Amino acid sequence: MKNLIASLLVMALASITIYAAGVPKLALDGQSENGLFNLLLYPQQGEPVIGEYHHWIIELKDKHDKPIDNAVIGIGGGMAAHGHGLPSQPVVTDYLGEGKYLVEGLLFNMAGDWTLLVAVKKGQFSDRAEFEMKLEF
Repeated sequence: MKNLIASLLVMALASITIYAAGVPKLALDGQSENGLFNLLLYPQQGEPVIGEYHHWIIELKDKHDKPIDNAVIGIGGGMAAHGHGLPSQPVVTDYLGEGKYLVEGLLFNMAGDWTLLVAVKKGQFSDRAEFEMKLEF
């Protein structure tokens, strides 16, 4: 029994380590405003480069942490301090399975404090989430 518990513990820790290693250091996570959805956003490859288009992944789960498929997701944002939105119009282009969605066309044109806004609709439920991040050169 001790060996079984030890083996399960080692597997659980390995899973946590592998998952943590797969998410870039710039990962934004949180709950939607009304608590309907849990979201995790991160660049698909490495850290975003200022002035270049890149892709992001949105992992979407319900409030019980179960992946959500077939949701309608909109993404926007901007720099409140500068009074402007994103210099691009990112869109969700693919559903990757297990609650993961591919966002293409995200562009940050300068260093500073950015806000990303994510609107989610699944069936009759809709909610939104706001994420703050700081980009540096």
